[in-house]
Amino acid sequence: MFSNRYILSVHSHWLSEEEADEAFKILGIKDYRRLIDIEIKIIEFLVELNKIYKLTYFDKSEAIMYDFWDDGEFIKKAADGLREVTQFVFYAKSLDLILISGFDQDIRIFFISDGDQSPFKNLVYDNKLYLLE
Repeated sequence: MFSNRYILSVHSHWLSEEEADEAFKILGIKDYRRLIDIEIKIIEFLVELNKIYKLTYFDKSEAIMYDFWDDGEFIKKAADGLREVTQFVFYAKSLDLILISGFDQDIRIFFISDGDQSPFKNLVYDNKLYLLE
């Protein structure tokens, strides 16, 4: 169904269970700041992606898709997804791309067609993020 599937991550490789436990452990304010910094890095990428490709949001409860009218609303949806409060589903029509928030600040990436993925991949790498297969 999907031509390519990836996981967007701040990590360059799949984390072992031990690495994941360490990466998301909060023992104090420094650990909390590190996790917030990761969240900000991913949200900055998503905001840039939205500015370039105009993402739409799929509201599962209403079964409708809508555009964002301001960055604040977009950032709130992105942050809630990354914090696993409410899963987000974004769609970039010009890339034929679906982004779904996952676990541990990861995002599932699905290319629906075989179009040119290099603009998206370059944006990922320019933001020092990784696509895991």
